[in-house]
Amino acid sequence: GPFPLILPKSNLSALHYLSLTSPMYGDGPNGLPSGLEHLSELRVLRLGMNVSGVLPTTTTLCELKQLQNLVLRGQIAGPLPDCIGDLSHLQTLDLTDNPINTSFPAIIVFKPPNMQFAYLSGCSFHGELPAWMPSSIVELDLSHNSFTGHVWASLFKSGLELEYIRLAHNNLDGSIPDSVCTAAKIAYIEWNNNQLSGTFPECVFSNLSLAYVDLSNNHLEGPLPTGDQLASVYGLNLHSNNFES
Repeated sequence: GPFPLILPKSNLSALHYLSLTSPMYGDGPNGLPSGLEHLSELRVLRLGMNVSGVLPTTTTLCELKQLQNLVLRGQIAGPLPDCIGDLSHLQTLDLTDNPINTSFPAIIVFKPPNMQFAYLSGCSFHGELPAWMPSSIVELDLSHNSFTGHVWASLFKSGLELEYIRLAHNNLDGSIPDSVCTAAKIAYIEWNNNQLSGTFPECVFSNLSLAYVDLSNNHLEGPLPTGDQLASVYGLNLHSNNFES
């Protein structure tokens, strides 16, 4: 069965990587191991199913000032503590399948200036998508949530590092903005299983970085892309739409 884990106050202060995904539990709040605050040089922290509940605003996670990669695959409920946004070295935030159940906390997730990878699938987020993202974002996964409303034109702009964006399995509607074409590095678009309508901007297919597109199970229409437009695309799924044959 699971056993308690208490980190020593000494001997681990130089630790850079810590993964606790096995059945363990700590004696600290929310199942966190006691002593996390002493790991002042920690860069990567991966915690598993034992972490649960609402994280307090003074969570010891926020004492890890050098943290670059935070993975919490537990049962964290919202709201997220604001101090996570103050982890200025954070590059990767993975909260996949935690029942956070709030509106999307963009001011927290997107605040770290070096944020590159945000994996937030299956978090029960609701309300509208964020209307912006920082230029540093490379991969953004907001799939399997309960977002409603439009994909905002302001979400995309020139200078984005964005390569991967997954919005699948939400309740998004309206048309796809032409501004998606300004994301010159975009390679993977997975927006299937929504209520999107209108035409898909043809300019996207002029992007030589584009490799995979899944727009299945929407209400999109218009002409199908031609062979020349698909020169760089190795995966294309458009079924269950209203495209012209």
